[in-house]
Amino acid sequence: MRYLARVEKQVFDEFGLYVRYGYVVERHYGWQEKQTDVWLASEMVNHAWRDTYDIGILVTADTDLVPAVEIVRFLGKGVELVVFPKANPNVTQLVKAAHSTTTARSSFFQPY
Repeated sequence: MRYLARVEKQVFDEFGLYVRYGYVVERHYGWQEKQTDVWLASEMVNHAWRDTYDIGILVTADTDLVPAVEIVRFLGKGVELVVFPKANPNVTQLVKAAHSTTTARSSFFQPY
């Protein structure tokens, strides 16, 4: 969160794009995000269709994104999936849909 405003400004200044978010709601078991995966899927397909990237890098283990990854691949774009070592074991469908898969390492996440 400390660097969010800087990253948002940089994305807009360099690419003319806004960072979009879902939202969170409080449930009896804690907080739950809503619509984030839908925004992400929509943006992946939109930008693939507009030919604004060659390879998308997707950091998730959310198998709800399989259809979006498949559409992006159908549109001729690559999708590199980055998963964390303790990812949900059901991520297999997402791994199969992606062009390639990488396991995240702490060196990927250096301070901005």
